[in-house]
Amino acid sequence: MKTVWRLFALAFALWFFMFSPWTRGLTSFWIAMSASAFILGLSSIIAGRKEKALFEFKPVHIAVGLVSALILYLVFLAGGFAVKLFSFADEGVRDIYAIRGETPAVVTGIAIFFLIGPAEEFFWRGLVQYRLGKRYGETAGLVAGTFLYAAVHIWSFNFMLIATAGLCGLFWGYIFNRYKSVWPVVISHAAWDLVIFVLLPVTTFTG
Repeated sequence: MKTVWRLFALAFALWFFMFSPWTRGLTSFWIAMSASAFILGLSSIIAGRKEKALFEFKPVHIAVGLVSALILYLVFLAGGFAVKLFSFADEGVRDIYAIRGETPAVVTGIAIFFLIGPAEEFFWRGLVQYRLGKRYGETAGLVAGTFLYAAVHIWSFNFMLIATAGLCGLFWGYIFNRYKSVWPVVISHAAWDLVIFVLLPVTTFTG
């Protein structure tokens, strides 16, 4: 567990650098996010290299990943209409999308689909939740892993971003426990990120 807590401490520091109002303007968000994801993802693969079953790929994982990404997108699309009723929530969503304009859409799409989404799942589900689950049981691992995933986003001081991380973490954590493999959640996270941030942002429909 020492590896988990050391890497979580690193993630906590990296997310502070990327999201806190005191440091987030020091460099491009997408450069910082890509570098952070690469470091944590690679560290997770190295730490879990003996866990062969976690990285076993099956064709069904593609379908599970894509269908779950669609379901999650529809949930957030419905939520996009709901948050219009609350000014603080609407503002929070717009703050999340504000970072989209920092780089060309093609560059952002490539980064989140091929690096950021997959690397986050290798770390948060493939290492953090998995190790916590082995130590304390799958349900406790799911709850604790989701809490930690949401907690690093606290530096944004954006309730909607924290809530989004919590909901997504719970959703992907359940899928991870169900299929005992990182690939369904890697595919789901990558596809969902690409659609909701680049291809069809919820603000496109909700105004």
